[in-house]
Amino acid sequence: MEYRLLGRTGIKVSAIGLGTMTFGEQNTEAQGHEQIDYALDQGVNLIDTAQGYGNAQINLGTLYESGSGVEQNFSEAMRCYRLAADQGYAVAQYNLGWMIEEGKGVRADKTEAIKLYRLAALQHMPNALYRLATLRDQGDPAFSDTKQELAIYSVGSQNGDSFAQSRLGYCYEHGVGAPIDYVKAAEWYKAAAEQGTAYSQLRLGHFYDRALGVCENPDEAAKWYLKAAEQGDPEAQYQVGKASAFGRGMPRNSVQALHWYKMASEQGHKKAQLAVTASRIRLTFRYIVFASLVAAVLLTIWRN
Repeated sequence: MEYRLLGRTGIKVSAIGLGTMTFGEQNTEAQGHEQIDYALDQGVNLIDTAQGYGNAQINLGTLYESGSGVEQNFSEAMRCYRLAADQGYAVAQYNLGWMIEEGKGVRADKTEAIKLYRLAALQHMPNALYRLATLRDQGDPAFSDTKQELAIYSVGSQNGDSFAQSRLGYCYEHGVGAPIDYVKAAEWYKAAAEQGTAYSQLRLGHFYDRALGVCENPDEAAKWYLKAAEQGDPEAQYQVGKASAFGRGMPRNSVQALHWYKMASEQGHKKAQLAVTASRIRLTFRYIVFASLVAAVLLTIWRN
């Protein structure tokens, strides 16, 4: 490959450059990476991303962040992401937020990261929603604007995102960004539960169990608890165990109750661990009583 000096900078660049205008429009992300890799293998070190080539800037930022085909350079990665983020690209806003949160190439700043995550979340980017939820659940002091959180989850919920619907249900249940409203919480939990979100299935079961925002309905409670339990949620498994033990919303079955208690206890659920011990004692007592009755009947038959 022939190289030439770039003006008076002293930098040598390849005589052939890679244009990226088609990235993200005519080319897929995978094709873009393939073209960049090929160009780098041929000795090309001049890549024209230009102002406005957002997807190309994101791809180039990814290469610099990971050190794939180029020397790892967080500062360059951030510069590329910033160019695309300023044009409104959600992926770039999220990637830039992640680097700022982690302090890659810059001093860590969660407040700034949250601003970028919110911008990406408003464009329905799932990863941004997850990061916002994680930071809030961790009680991060930088996460203070709960009304904006409610607005972000509302946008995602209206677009059918089950995670956003689940979080919106949580906001209304706990009064995050709005007054507590169990009716709205139940509505959003149900929307997410019907899409298979285990946490929402658990909460919806609880709402039917305790008549929160809906009429008390043990059958519905047991149904949603069971759906969440089958996905491995330990609290739901414990609740199914209780429902089986007491015959609430499903047939009474001590053996089945013990099964679900054991499932939950194996995940460290404290109440389930106690319930396992209690269930085993009750079952053992019943077997002793049954065995005593059988022995008494057999003894009577033998004497006669």
